[in-house]
Amino acid sequence: MDTTALWLAFSALVPLMVYTSWHDLKYLTIPNWISLACVGIYVATASWGLAFETFLWGLGGGVIALVLGFVLYSILHSVGLAAIGAGDLKLIAALVPFMWWRDAAEILLIFTIVIWIFVIFFVIAWKRIKRASNFAAMSQDEKKTFKLASPFGISLAATILIYLGRKVLATL
Repeated sequence: MDTTALWLAFSALVPLMVYTSWHDLKYLTIPNWISLACVGIYVATASWGLAFETFLWGLGGGVIALVLGFVLYSILHSVGLAAIGAGDLKLIAALVPFMWWRDAAEILLIFTIVIWIFVIFFVIAWKRIKRASNFAAMSQDEKKTFKLASPFGISLAATILIYLGRKVLATL
């Protein structure tokens, strides 16, 4: 991507991903407008920062990620194993165009490290919340409402910011 377009895309994504992380942590949802804003940022910056064919491949990758994500979500949800939300899948599809296929191993490594840090932090926080709330004394109905839910939007946001941040730093 053109250096200026990359800088603009990264600069626009930083506050959006910070808000996404906060919103997902607080409400356990990712609003549709966030995914649409990511697509808008891609279209606005990549349409002039990339070759037209590369720009279209990015959009196509996002569509493929959306379709495959919802097929997988439907299968897992139908058997009661839905571990990721639809908002997370839409965010993944909106962020895929920013990622270059040749960097797939790097992106997976970043995502794996971020997920492990997130899981460790989240499990520690979950145990402290359970201990502070006297979880053992709760009724069965109260325990059901006190379920473990993980806001994966935080991990997705951190992954794209680390990945694009490395690309931006490489242009210096």
